[in-house]
Amino acid sequence: MMTGVRRELPAILLLLSLQTWAESVDNEQPIHVEADRLTVSQESGTSVYRGNVVVNQGSLRLSAEEVSIFSEADEITRIVASVPDTATKLAVYEQQEQLVQGQARRIIYHVSEDRLEFVGDAALRRGNDTRVSGDRVNYDAAAGRVNASSEQSGRVKTTITPAGSSN
Repeated sequence: MMTGVRRELPAILLLLSLQTWAESVDNEQPIHVEADRLTVSQESGTSVYRGNVVVNQGSLRLSAEEVSIFSEADEITRIVASVPDTATKLAVYEQQEQLVQGQARRIIYHVSEDRLEFVGDAALRRGNDTRVSGDRVNYDAAAGRVNASSEQSGRVKTTITPAGSSN
């Protein structure tokens, strides 16, 4: 068991290094948003996009039925993507450079902390080798840390595919 972990450690460290580089490049890119409707409140610093919303920033992509962007002092602090409880399609987060994909009923991106919360039917996949799912999955992109919990069943699920496996 430990031999397999030692063998995969260099690949994990390389993935974390690439992740840090991609994020620094993405954070410097402009944010592009497309939606069916937009409501802006300058007083509260909130923009709410509704209807087939797609947010792009560099290699990052976020899609949902509704996206709220919160700002303070002309800086984006938080982005919240959500879908109604009755929706069959979940909100989706993709980071092409890191090979990270996540989905949930609600995704909260804390911009300055480079941290994501996936809430409700949450799942996060890194590359082709690791998948974590539960009611809630927290992904600290800056630290390369994932925490998951499930209040409904009390169980989280993880799939780890060994290197070189065809699964």
